[in-house]
Amino acid sequence: MQKLFDRVTERLRSFLDQRQFMALIVRSMDGEMPAILKMFETLEEECAFALFWQFPEAFVNANEYAQTVVESFQSKFELVRLLQQQEGMEVWPELPSEALDPELSPVVRIRTIMIFARSLVPSLNGGLLVWVMFPSEVTDSAAYGQFVRQLVQHELPNPWCHHMRIFIRRDPIGTMDHRVFRDSVRADWFEPDLSTNAINNALEEDVDDASLPLEERLQSLLLTAGNDQSHGRLDMAREKYHILFDFYSGEGNLPMTAVALNGLGEVHRLLGNRQEAGASFEAALVASAQGADQSMPILLNVFLNLGNLRMEEARWEEAEGYYDCAQKLATVLRYADIKIMTLEQMGLAQSKQNKQTAIDTWSAGAILSKRLDKSDLYEKHLGHLKHHFMVSGDAQGMRSVMSQLNQFDRNSEN
Repeated sequence: MQKLFDRVTERLRSFLDQRQFMALIVRSMDGEMPAILKMFETLEEECAFALFWQFPEAFVNANEYAQTVVESFQSKFELVRLLQQQEGMEVWPELPSEALDPELSPVVRIRTIMIFARSLVPSLNGGLLVWVMFPSEVTDSAAYGQFVRQLVQHELPNPWCHHMRIFIRRDPIGTMDHRVFRDSVRADWFEPDLSTNAINNALEEDVDDASLPLEERLQSLLLTAGNDQSHGRLDMAREKYHILFDFYSGEGNLPMTAVALNGLGEVHRLLGNRQEAGASFEAALVASAQGADQSMPILLNVFLNLGNLRMEEARWEEAEGYYDCAQKLATVLRYADIKIMTLEQMGLAQSKQNKQTAIDTWSAGAILSKRLDKSDLYEKHLGHLKHHFMVSGDAQGMRSVMSQLNQFDRNSEN
């Protein structure tokens, strides 16, 4: 997969080296954003001649966007000035007042701060200002397209944006197209293929590439096994997990051995082979429990898988025990949502055994959900409690639980 990313990064890098275009409009779907932003970070580390400013702030409307970009720039800018003062270096000048004036148009404010940022580039002879305008979310595509078109307008032979390279995220809906920029703006377009199919193909290439380090090929194999599993290619996934288990167990790598065994267990469970699934999960439990601290997330996953499997097998007491271990581990790892959801399942396992502790478990889940404002999870726990008291005819018990929750609300307000 690194080769795929390298090809995309090289295309981005080539935009910095050319002089024909001042803007590169890059198509990026929401799921591709982290990878693209990581590539910009790579470019920033490599390009000593360029001063990068990156802005992933969401676009709601032009005024709010300009304000958030200015605030983000100001925050980073003031930090640099403070460090320069502490080190006895020449300190950057203060921000121009026009950039900070909310009464001015968003385009004027952003252009002002871009021109000012260009003045900070050490040498304009070979130096560049690189402005990365890549909002993580675009709420209003039409407004975003209009704002971008206005921002990048320029006149030759003396454009306001000389010695600049501007990366712009194309809005996901695609209201910006080539026709809009053809005559008035020197803009180029790039549509990297970072689709699921492209990434999967790249991973398969990495697995078969003997020139890559073995560990890198194995990591790609693990990712393709998970992809095969999620797409129902269970025989292929099982074969790959077996290869991973054979290698990592032979190397004595307990965390990765546990990962391979856990994957095997999940595949067997999907195939309906509950006995084989249980054996794989139990073996994964041993390996992850003996591993280093990095095995804790793996261990949590194994506990959850064993709890779910035992629930399917109606082995309620074992399920309760595994869920109890999982919710405690989720506390240590600070995985609040997982803890709340595990408490729900633990309560179900207790209820199947006619244990009154189910009430305490669901009540704890309800209180934690309320505290963290997880309304959907709160409703699930409360629903279990209501059902339990309705079936048992214990109206007093329900009033007692609701009283506790109401008391929690009053304490939170105070």
